[in-house]
Amino acid sequence: MVAQATHDKTSHQITLLHASRRLVDLPLRGDFEQLARDNPNFVYVMTVESAPGGWQGEQGRVDADMVRKYVSDLHQPIYYLSGPEGMVKSMRTLLVGLKVNEDNIRTEEFTGY
Repeated sequence: MVAQATHDKTSHQITLLHASRRLVDLPLRGDFEQLARDNPNFVYVMTVESAPGGWQGEQGRVDADMVRKYVSDLHQPIYYLSGPEGMVKSMRTLLVGLKVNEDNIRTEEFTGY
């Protein structure tokens, strides 16, 4: 979706909060970094639980404070949650707790992690 929006030069504002245990485990990290350089409307935020020395990015799990930091109007976006079932369920619960309209939340779980 980000690649298509970049290719089409849409004005959609897109923010990706991309979380993993370790920096090396962030799938497609290089692709997202390039898309962020190519698309001024795309903000790529990496967060890791175990950060390497000198890490300047976000650390820890995505929580309500992090969502509020990067999403100025919580009620405006369509949220796409994708990943392991437990993470998707917990993010959905977090967003509902922030009073996000459930009709604005899309989910896709991946099993076998």
